[in-house]
Amino acid sequence: MSSSVKTSKFRSFVQSVKDFDIAKLFSPAPAPQIPRTVYVNRPLPDSYYVHRRGGQRKVHKDHRYSSNQVVTSKYTILTFLPRNLLEQFRRIANIFFAFICILQFFPRFSTISPGLVILPLIIVLLVTAVKDGYEDVKRHQSDRKVNHTKVLVLEGEGYTNENGMRSKSKTFTRGIKIPYRKKKSLHKDSSDSSTLKPPRDDDLVDVETPKPHWRSTAWED
Repeated sequence: MSSSVKTSKFRSFVQSVKDFDIAKLFSPAPAPQIPRTVYVNRPLPDSYYVHRRGGQRKVHKDHRYSSNQVVTSKYTILTFLPRNLLEQFRRIANIFFAFICILQFFPRFSTISPGLVILPLIIVLLVTAVKDGYEDVKRHQSDRKVNHTKVLVLEGEGYTNENGMRSKSKTFTRGIKIPYRKKKSLHKDSSDSSTLKPPRDDDLVDVETPKPHWRSTAWED
């Protein structure tokens, strides 16, 4: 009985090693597998919260979903060097040449100067890192352009969004504050008040009005 349990544990360990992916160390947490329910201007059920001491509570992680932010980039300033090196040394050729370079530091295996042996590997790693960094900067710029696109959202008096959202990812670029242009509300007949049409970009209403109105904001917000 004990031998079969040990065998199953060993097999599960071997399988976990096979399924291990270095990229997952730097990837964001996966989205909750629970089907999402969006509550519009309604409080969340009590089961959605985690209660803490002092009467404080916060939305459970299984009910916090990603924001509208688009992130196609792979690196940040902090993760670029370790993640890029880990990805490069996933290639068998780089591992082989690194092993040869290490052997050159032992007199028994040394044939030429260790510096001459390790120089080609350093050049290959450096050129690849520069290429990956340049491509990722372009992805950051593309994400920034999409995330800071100006859009219109419908708001009204007393409306609150209780749905739990995850925090936005940090990127190389700083956020942009969206300028709000205020304009007096257009007084319409009561018969037309029930129908709201998205205004043109140059016809935004005052964002401080308590009536239903369109507010300009960034896509990622």
